[in-house]
Amino acid sequence: MYAHTTITRRGHRAGFLGFGLLAIGIPAFAGLVGTAHAATVEKQTVPLDSATAITAELDMDFGVLKVGPAAAGGSDLFRGDFSFDDDEWLPEVTYRIEGETGDLNVQQPGDFGDLDVNDLDDIGRNDGNRWDVQLSPDVPLDLTVDLDSGSSELNLGGLDIRALDVETNAGEITIDLTGGDWVHDLDAAIDSKAGTVKLVVPGDVGVRIDADTTVGDVDADGFERDGEAYVTAAYGDSPVTLRIDIDVTVGEIDLEVAPPA
Repeated sequence: MYAHTTITRRGHRAGFLGFGLLAIGIPAFAGLVGTAHAATVEKQTVPLDSATAITAELDMDFGVLKVGPAAAGGSDLFRGDFSFDDDEWLPEVTYRIEGETGDLNVQQPGDFGDLDVNDLDDIGRNDGNRWDVQLSPDVPLDLTVDLDSGSSELNLGGLDIRALDVETNAGEITIDLTGGDWVHDLDAAIDSKAGTVKLVVPGDVGVRIDADTTVGDVDADGFERDGEAYVTAAYGDSPVTLRIDIDVTVGEIDLEVAPPA
């Protein structure tokens, strides 16, 4: 069973491109990238239909990715606002239901290695490609996020998320698990080759974090130590446990405990 997407589209002017390469002393590229492009904005929605559980994958080459919960009680599983300078970056959204499980995939076509010289200034500044995604909070969700280069802001506390897998090669990851009522466990893995990972967890839920960076530091104010792990004061007493593994090759890990609401 395949769901249908509803698509509307409008365009606006993007900023001047080429500045990123000029700023780092590569004037030879100015003639290639020093032109303005008209950005395209596309909205896509996917209805929830009959699914009672969701697996979702967001696979983005570069840019800015924001994810958060949609309003409760809505009929859509997914709402996405995509802004991109090159029509070749238009994401492919597919959704199918097998049994009672919905499988959502949002993917940028091609591969990071396919980007050409005209894209280099956008990559360096993470400009020209932005996804703003909302997911339904009304259905259990297993979420995978893969962003090769850029920044991601994942506000997941309001979602019924059961499993989380986040991976980036270079950039900043911010994950906020506050703002919702956790009634079940979470297993999460966060992997970054180079960059910063910031994680905010609720103070009234048991959280256990195994955090490791090969080159860099771990800042974990407000946490207690349980062997090599970082835990919240509620760990071991809360009926719910958030188990999170963070691995950064080169970069910083910033762990924060939010005060109880």
